[in-house]
Amino acid sequence: MRGIVWYGIDTGHPEWYEITQAFFNTMVQTFPNMNLLSMMISAPYDENKITWVDRVIEWCKPRGIQLLIVNDAGTLDEDVLTTFWTQMAQKYKNNPNVYAFDLINEPWAFAYGDETIVQLYERIIDAIRAIDPNRMCHVQSMYSHNLGFFWVRTNPVSRTNVVYAHHLYNANHVDGTWYDSYICPWNPYYQAHDYETAKEILRNGGGQALGLYGRVGFLKVELGLPIAVTELCFTPTPEGLQYGKDLLNILNEYGADWTYQSWYSNIDRPMNLTTPDTLLRDDIYKVVQEAMEPHTLTIIAGTGGTTNPPPSVLTLTAGSVQPVVPLPDIGYKHAHWLFDGVNQDPWWPARSTIYITMDADHTVQPVFELIPPTQYTLTLATTAGGTTNPAPEKYDYEEDTSAVVTAIPDASYRFLQWELDGTIRTENPITIIMDRDYSLRAVFEALPPPPPEKRYLTIVAINGQTNPTPNTYEVDVDTTITVTATPNSGYKFKEWLLDNVQVGTEPFITVTMDVNHTLVALFEKIQIVQAGFPIWVVPVALLGAGVLYLATKKK
Repeated sequence: MRGIVWYGIDTGHPEWYEITQAFFNTMVQTFPNMNLLSMMISAPYDENKITWVDRVIEWCKPRGIQLLIVNDAGTLDEDVLTTFWTQMAQKYKNNPNVYAFDLINEPWAFAYGDETIVQLYERIIDAIRAIDPNRMCHVQSMYSHNLGFFWVRTNPVSRTNVVYAHHLYNANHVDGTWYDSYICPWNPYYQAHDYETAKEILRNGGGQALGLYGRVGFLKVELGLPIAVTELCFTPTPEGLQYGKDLLNILNEYGADWTYQSWYSNIDRPMNLTTPDTLLRDDIYKVVQEAMEPHTLTIIAGTGGTTNPPPSVLTLTAGSVQPVVPLPDIGYKHAHWLFDGVNQDPWWPARSTIYITMDADHTVQPVFELIPPTQYTLTLATTAGGTTNPAPEKYDYEEDTSAVVTAIPDASYRFLQWELDGTIRTENPITIIMDRDYSLRAVFEALPPPPPEKRYLTIVAINGQTNPTPNTYEVDVDTTITVTATPNSGYKFKEWLLDNVQVGTEPFITVTMDVNHTLVALFEKIQIVQAGFPIWVVPVALLGAGVLYLATKKK
């Protein structure tokens, strides 16, 4: 963590470019006693009171800056403190843009005492962790003790994910009443520009003063505990800038987080009554830059694009912020980054530039992906009587490709037409250029039944008549025809010949027309046989109701 305490967050936007250029990745925001916490003592919790903190989080998010929220309300009421942090834990549960909660700013020993402060810390942490189990918490040393965290050796906070945070204002107090002047820029060795000796005293102490090791360094070196100096500052003098460089060098050796107090852009503006000098932005930038070793940034090329700066290995000043811009090829778009091998979404949806704080060696690689072509949907349907190829369904086609559809009628149906979004088309198959979504319906209609097959019946009558009369008739196949024979006078019906085959002797017959047929009705003369010779009977006269026949001998 490399942070700043930025005042004026409720009056306007901070200079984001300046802050990121000064390679800060954390912003400290406090709840002072005139704000939310004091209101909670006598009024119900009102989430709207802290919407401005949410605005700060939204401002920080696309820039890779996290928020350290500090309670600076000065209350001694343990119930109020516990309730406040419980509500904050609920509001910011699992929020990755909230770096940590600093539970009590500068607790005073006369108000708490060593054992009491540890018990209070543990009570608040337990309440927070019941809601947000992974939330990091900062605990501070007791402010009136110039000895820092001496009490941790015998009575540590018995909770995990806890950072021990110290404040160091030696640069701004010259009379030694709060801090020993041996570990500040007013140390005579700094004043004499004997910087090597001055740095050693700053590290290990001198006279009655503990150095950085005795205050916080031993926690990391001896006990393996995470540490931070969450408020420190320099003075804008050659000695003060050297002090700041030495201070950050030593903290970097300990792996300590730190926060500069405070940020006022390029305006020389007092921080408070006891701090007559506040560094300008450029001074802070220079001190931090010189205090840290350079790091390398390896930019790896991605398939489908490149970057600005181009893929290469850059050696950059420690703590500096390097933007890398993805440049996709035509037909590609930037999907995300691989930052130190881990997927990372773009910082800002509208701008996928990544800003890398050079706090260590890093690798970054853009990941590009093909821009999917525009697709349109073709919806196929049919009426009864057929189908299509492809089958009736919805199909997606890339823009400007051809969709070919064939109508396939069922038996006894025929294809009539297409209805393409209400327009009639008749070609089959049909080709559609997919420049938009289309609906296509194949219309089929039933075929008329075929005419029945025909068969021919030829009727012949000799010495007689038939009904129907002798003739050739066209009839439907497999139909039946009944024919009746009537002999001429002096004749009688003899038999039927169907296709020259004798088929009956009755004077009527029914013929099934499965094939063509010839039907012959045969008649014969009526004969009278008498005394051994035949006599032809010929009617000669009608007598009343009878007939007079004359018999003649057959010659």
